[in-house]
Amino acid sequence: MRRLVINFLAVFIFTPSIFAKPGAAFKEIDGLSKNAQGLLAFLSSVEVADTMLFEVFNDLPHEAIYKLMLVTSAANECIGCVCTAVQKLKKLKVSEKDIVALQTTEFSSQSKKDKSLFTLARELTLRPGTAPKFVELASKDGWTDDQLTHAILIVSQFNLKNRIRNGFDLGPDKSHPYKIGQKLPMASCEEHCTTGCQ
Repeated sequence: MRRLVINFLAVFIFTPSIFAKPGAAFKEIDGLSKNAQGLLAFLSSVEVADTMLFEVFNDLPHEAIYKLMLVTSAANECIGCVCTAVQKLKKLKVSEKDIVALQTTEFSSQSKKDKSLFTLARELTLRPGTAPKFVELASKDGWTDDQLTHAILIVSQFNLKNRIRNGFDLGPDKSHPYKIGQKLPMASCEEHCTTGCQ
């Protein structure tokens, strides 16, 4: 478990300069250092994220990972990452009803077990101090220690990506093809994403 956490963190340490001078130093994306731009590109690349998530966090099915991405990104109001998650879930034949429900606080269409995992994701995102309580509840509902560890790391990764995208006001791109002015909840990528369901 320790190796898993160390490997996960290592990918974010290769360019610490982006965090050295917050605020005024990075007012414009064009003014970022080459290393900082590389870090932003890495963190916004859903392809890299998919590869890492599915190879490292293999105790959770792909659908659960994308649902955690959607729950976390919706809580953070990160439109770009919500659009990406909606596209991925539509490919997996997840219904629009479920996709919308995952962007609310109730998760009404989910099973009791799934609901406890997605509640943990939302609480870890918005009220991290309450997370231990929800970890315990999810454990009682049948999630294993390894699955919960992976879920916490996945949610933490998407929180980082969401905050970077929101903080730098990164617009639509190939991996995040949302329409400018889009509001939540998003029901379908055909309606809300510029490239539809790819």
